[in-house]
Amino acid sequence: MTTAASAENLLFDVLQFDKVEPDPLRQWCPLLQAEWPHLKLLAVGSSRQDSVAAYAATGVHALVISSLYFGPLADIGVKIEPR
Repeated sequence: MTTAASAENLLFDVLQFDKVEPDPLRQWCPLLQAEWPHLKLLAVGSSRQDSVAAYAATGVHALVISSLYFGPLADIGVKIEPR
């Protein structure tokens, strides 16, 4: 991979891919990690049950999902009592 920036000049710690299919990610992740080992790679748009495994196998460090914002409401309560 030929780059204009060196690892010392990289100004960010995370690179987030939005709407990129698994095949290109599978090619890019090893190249990016070889050039910038500290860089964390995220994939967005991978929250469908049928695609999560494919995205997880690309080499990204985490999958970013927004389905939590669109799911049904949950009634969660906490009760704290002295021992």
